[in-house]
Amino acid sequence: MKTSTIVLIIIAAAIVFGGTGYYLAKKATTSSTSATATVTATTTATATKTTQSKTTSAIAFDPPGLFSEQEKSDITSKILDPYIYYQSEVQPGELVSILVTKYAENERPAEYHFAANAIFKNGGTENWLFSTDGSIDYWKPECMDECNLSATFRSKFPNNVPE
Repeated sequence: MKTSTIVLIIIAAAIVFGGTGYYLAKKATTSSTSATATVTATTTATATKTTQSKTTSAIAFDPPGLFSEQEKSDITSKILDPYIYYQSEVQPGELVSILVTKYAENERPAEYHFAANAIFKNGGTENWLFSTDGSIDYWKPECMDECNLSATFRSKFPNNVPE
């Protein structure tokens, strides 16, 4: 009698724990699928292509609708196109996407209006804040010593060459 009771308890426990495990695994799969669909829909709605770069990287502006067309144009031509081109020379094929965020006036970190987050294939990121006064300045590579920029980069983006 004791053996059959123990066997029934083990079977009941297996059913409960197995069912719970299945439920949690199913829920996790559903959650990640929903999250992926949301990110994809948002990125698709706000993504633009860069025209100056050697490679194509996805660019997303977040939150959608907060950027003026002039801001998008200035950020793309003064910052993103030269940055993407530079990265294609330094780390060909590694840059995947860039997310540009505009902060609402009451949410700005240290008075910066914008942030850029570059994402690379190896999982690395590069993040920076820009524009404390609302104007969009030219991005320039930060080099430890002399910047070894190609002639093509220098001719395409003369305003982005460090002095």
